[in-house]
Amino acid sequence: METAVRQLTAVWGALLASIILYVFIGERITHTAPRMGALFFQVIAAVALLTVAMIFVLRRVMIAKAVEILAAQPNEAHAVGRWRGGYMATFALCEAIALYGFLLRVQGFTLKEVFPFYLAGGILLLFFAPRRPRTASA
Repeated sequence: METAVRQLTAVWGALLASIILYVFIGERITHTAPRMGALFFQVIAAVALLTVAMIFVLRRVMIAKAVEILAAQPNEAHAVGRWRGGYMATFALCEAIALYGFLLRVQGFTLKEVFPFYLAGGILLLFFAPRRPRTASA
C-alpha cells in the first residue's frame, strides 16, 4: 500500500506541475490561428462540466468500493489496484479539464477566458490529492 501511495503522490505532483507548464506554454506560443467562435468555447465548457461530473461518479464507483474493502482487509491486492486505478483515472480527468483550457488558448482565446479551466483542473487535483485509506486498525 505504501508503494501505491508514493507512486500516486509522484504522479499527482507531476500533473500539478504540468498545469503550470500549460499556462506558461500557452502564453509563449504564437497565436496565429483565427479565434474560434463562442459556440466552440461553450461546447468545451460543457464538456468540462461533464468531466467534473464524471470525476465524482468514478470516485463513487471505483474508489469508495475499494476503500470499503481495504478497511477490512488492508493488503487485499485487487482492492489496492482498484483504489490506485481510481485515483489515476481521477487525476487524468482533472488534467483533461486543464488541457481543455490549453486547447482554447491555442485556438486564440485570451488567458482571462481560459484561466478558469486551468484553475478548475488544479483545484480538483489539490482536492483529490492521494490519501491512504483508513483501515479498521487505524
